[in-house]
Amino acid sequence: MATFISQVFVLSLIVIFGIATIAMTTTARKAVTLLLLYMIFTKPLTKRHELGLLLISIGIILKMLPDTKPSPRVQG
Repeated sequence: MATFISQVFVLSLIVIFGIATIAMTTTARKAVTLLLLYMIFTKPLTKRHELGLLLISIGIILKMLPDTKPSPRVQG
């Protein structure tokens, strides 16, 4: 039942905000969950874990930046 409710919730958010925003949000949630699990259960973070978290964070930040594509010129 919880899975069904969460799927309906995610699909509703996709309709409102779009798939890219929801994909970034779920990825960020997973990264934060992993970081919290490592902090709560005191597992040591290796260099590979730190690198993975850094890459995920950079990807999310880059996706949040506005597009800076130049507008096409109209020739006439």
